[in-house]
Order: sequence, then structure tokens, then C-alpha cells
Amino acid sequence: MLVKEILAKKHGKIITISPDAKMSDAVRIMATRKIGTILLVDRDDQPKGIFSEHDLVCMTATHGAEAREFPVGELASSSVITCTEENALEDVLTLVSNNRIRHLPVTRDQRLVGMISARNLMDAQKDYLLAALTRQKQASALMGRTKNQAEQANRTKTGFLSRMRHELRTPLNSIIGFSDIIQSQNLGNIANRNYVDYACKIHKLGSHFLALIDDILSLTRLENGKH
Repeated sequence: MLVKEILAKKHGKIITISPDAKMSDAVRIMATRKIGTILLVDRDDQPKGIFSEHDLVCMTATHGAEAREFPVGELASSSVITCTEENALEDVLTLVSNNRIRHLPVTRDQRLVGMISARNLMDAQKDYLLAALTRQKQASALMGRTKNQAEQANRTKTGFLSRMRHELRTPLNSIIGFSDIIQSQNLGNIANRNYVDYACKIHKLGSHFLALIDDILSLTRLENGKH
């Protein structure tokens, strides 16, 4: 996930103020806009500081009502670290953690386009992990269905082979038995030796075919764990 995707989900414009403005002006804007942070920018729209509710509480506790007239630039944090729209979520999370900051102005071609907070990043990470978990569950369910279908197909194949083995074995035994009688001439001599040779070939090929069928049955037993 990229920073620009997080900005798109916020659907909010960045709120800025001049560093020379009074703290009372910043407080009024924050209250009107219902935001907890305002970005200080110079005339070139370059970030110069971040003023938050935390700064407001600290300044009011220290200076009382007088703080309302102080330039907001003297009260805000002047350490501003920016990121770009193309930064990945993992990189920005590392940036926030290493610098112990809660807000990051976002730039595009060195132009200010928005601001994200640590909360925005955590929400984005949560959504990303939930989406990944959902995809994993869907993939697992698909694999389960595919496995069941494959096992059903295998059982169908095994059953078919087993039935075919019995269906083919019966006539083959008859063919082999009759050809054996003919080649041994048990019921009387055959004048033409070619018939005896044909019977021998029929017996040989039939026996070979029967062996193949028996191999198929052994394979089905192996698949079923019965061998």
C-alpha cells in the first residue's frame, strides 16, 4: 500500500496556517474544521511546523490566556519530516517510529498535497492485514474445495477401474479357457495347424491382457491404502 492510497481514503484537504498567525487563529480553525492538527507553511507553501492539540494544552498550561496572542510559529514543532505519495506504508511506518513523530506532510514534485497521521497509518495497516487475512481465508477455502473435488474424482476413477476390471475379467477368462482347449486339442485333433497356432496366440495375448487388468486392480488397491 502506498501513501497516495491512504490520502485517497481520508477524503480531506490539508489545513494550513502562516507561522506568523496567532495561536487563537489556529485554535479557531482547528475547532471549526474539527481537526486536531494544523500545518504551518510559508509563502512558498513549504512546511515550517506542525501545531497540535498537545501543543495547545502545553502552551495554555504554561502561559495561560497570554498564549492566545503568541505567534503560532513560536509554539509549534519546527521539526517537519515529509514523505512522498509513492512511499510505501512499511517505509512511512518506520519513518514515524524512528523519528517519534505523529504527523507527516505529503509532497508531490516538492509540492504539498496532504498530511497523514500515525493513526491513519495504523488504520491503513489494519485494513491491509484484514484484507490479506480475507484473501488467505478465501484461498484456503478454494484449496479445500479443489482438494475435495480432486478426491471425489479420484474415488470415481478408482470405482470405475475396479468395475471395469471385473467386467473384462469374466469374458477374458472364457477366451483364455476356450483357446487353451483348442490349442491342446482336448476334443480331437485339428487338421490345419494354423488354427492351433491362432489359438496359442489368442491364449498368449488374452493372458497378457488379463495381467494388465490385474495390475490396474493392484493400482486401485494402492490408492485406497489396501495393498
